Amino acid sequence: MLFVQGVQLFILTTLPLIVPSFPNLPSDKFGVVNVFFAQLPRVVVLLAVVQAPKMVGTKATNAIAKAGAVAGGAVVAVGAAAYNIV
Repeated sequence: MLFVQGVQLFILTTLPLIVPSFPNLPSDKFGVVNVFFAQLPRVVVLLAVVQAPKMVGTKATNAIAKAGAVAGGAVVAVGAAAYNIV
């Protein structure tokens, strides 16, 4: 699962640089389309990050659960180390 997280981090760091920002449309009086185009690159990046585990061959829920278990273990280890220091 570390590989999946590495792929997700790679997507989060490189895809925003690749996805272009869209120009403002002068014919949009209320700004709805301009706001949609402003948020579109972020939505594309989030969709790519969510789809990364599927591309690797696992489910997103399994990847998130294992990442949570790893993070929980790290918190316990840091807490035990801090307890032993005192």
